[in-house]
Amino acid sequence: MKSAAVIIPTYNRWPTVRTAIESVLAQTHGSCSCVVVDDASSDGSAEALDREYGGRIALLRMDRNSGQSACKNLGAESARTDYVCFLDSDDMLYPDAVSARVSLLEELASPDSRASFGVFKTPSGRWKDIAGRKKRGDRLGMGEYIRDRAWCNNNGFLVERRLFLDAGGYNPSLRDKEDIELILRLMARTGFFYCGGPIGEVRDVCAGGRQRERHDLVIAQGTMFSEALKGDRRLAAKLDESEMSLLLCKETEDLLRALYRSGRYSEFRSRLLDALGRGAVRNRSRFVGRYIASVLKGMLPGNSTGT
Repeated sequence: MKSAAVIIPTYNRWPTVRTAIESVLAQTHGSCSCVVVDDASSDGSAEALDREYGGRIALLRMDRNSGQSACKNLGAESARTDYVCFLDSDDMLYPDAVSARVSLLEELASPDSRASFGVFKTPSGRWKDIAGRKKRGDRLGMGEYIRDRAWCNNNGFLVERRLFLDAGGYNPSLRDKEDIELILRLMARTGFFYCGGPIGEVRDVCAGGRQRERHDLVIAQGTMFSEALKGDRRLAAKLDESEMSLLLCKETEDLLRALYRSGRYSEFRSRLLDALGRGAVRNRSRFVGRYIASVLKGMLPGNSTGT
């Protein structure tokens, strides 16, 4: 039986992380381990985890806070399993999540079948729109994923550990869209096959704390996501012009949105005008409306960011 490790990065998530861990310990797969990587928590998480779970989990501790990607890479490097998969510390897996993905890859037994995935139920219900579009064993194309990234995320895929490491793992310099960048790199190297249905749930218990809601991280990252895509030769060779354009537009719009919501109106307007000139904005009317709103908000007394 092929072995698998579920890697959970956590930072100041005690006791929320317990639900994620318990869902891993309840897996029906006969050779499944739980690796928890504490990202230098300041709330006593590591000590609490050690007291609560002892030898039932592998507990690793980062020397300094380094972000989820670095934690996941450390977890994968330390695991001695055939496969690795990942779980956010505030989410949960269904009992057959690991077995459904491992068994599919064993059934396919192809050199091009080294990764499998399932969908995650989300509070928005978005997963319902896609769960029935494919059957077990169907492949997810790179273009399909780019057009609808709800198919797969950090929690959804399971991959051969050796392939994950050979591909370079997560890019620690990315604090936003790091899952998209990794999944695309892996797709450029192997097939992604659907295990047949939902494998877990995103729990809406840490609103505002997820990285994608951290506008400061999005702004600080700038265009590093697109630069990383272009920097991987194997991936760049497989992305056609329309797919790359879609990814670049998404990055640009997310950056513009973060600037606007952070009240950095002058920078927002400058970047928007440049993006419109390059054709890098799809929803022009919405952002033009925000441009006008930013001018009006910048005129309010005490709003120094709008000048």
